[in-house]
Amino acid sequence: MVTRSGRSVTRVLHTEAIDHIAQVLITGSSVCGPLGRIVLGSTTDRLVHSSPLPIALVPRGYNSDRTEFRRLVFAVDPSRRTERYYDSVARLAHWLGIGVEVVTFAVRPSRPTGLGAFTDHGMYSHWRDQDTSGHKEIVSAIESSEDAVSVTGTGIVTGDRWSSAVNAFDWQDGDILVAGSSESAMHGVFLGSTATHIMRHSPVPMVLLPQPRP
Repeated sequence: MVTRSGRSVTRVLHTEAIDHIAQVLITGSSVCGPLGRIVLGSTTDRLVHSSPLPIALVPRGYNSDRTEFRRLVFAVDPSRRTERYYDSVARLAHWLGIGVEVVTFAVRPSRPTGLGAFTDHGMYSHWRDQDTSGHKEIVSAIESSEDAVSVTGTGIVTGDRWSSAVNAFDWQDGDILVAGSSESAMHGVFLGSTATHIMRHSPVPMVLLPQPRP
């Protein structure tokens, strides 16, 4: 155990991580949050939005029967510029010695009636085809990266709200969820709305990847 003091907790943690060539900064959830969920406290929130390193967030009271991770679940929206995170995902999975599963979470409101139902079905089918094609490109990029790792599967999970979409995924003991920062982040970590929704309902530890530097 190492004890450090300083004016800024986040700055001390960043300095310590850099000095020890850390791969990831790990932090727990706020004690004010519900059990089994990730909730940012004031210090963790500042850390998340200023860290140059990936941040691992652990749900409050999280308890796994496993002593090691077995699968990295990469939450991704293929329609956005996510290719800048493929190397980071591969590097993290390679470091942990585990495979990757690519998944897209999405909210799909309850189906309307009449003509709207046909329109909705057509748009949904088109979106699903695009995401499936996007997943293939992601798999190819991760498996051919410098830290090539195996992609064990892909999937698209929907629900009528974020909680049902995230809970519908086949989570397994030993999973760790990973997501990239918002496109609006210059450097470091910045949570977009989708990542925030997923984080709030994640039943497993989650790693947030900072925006890669050019």
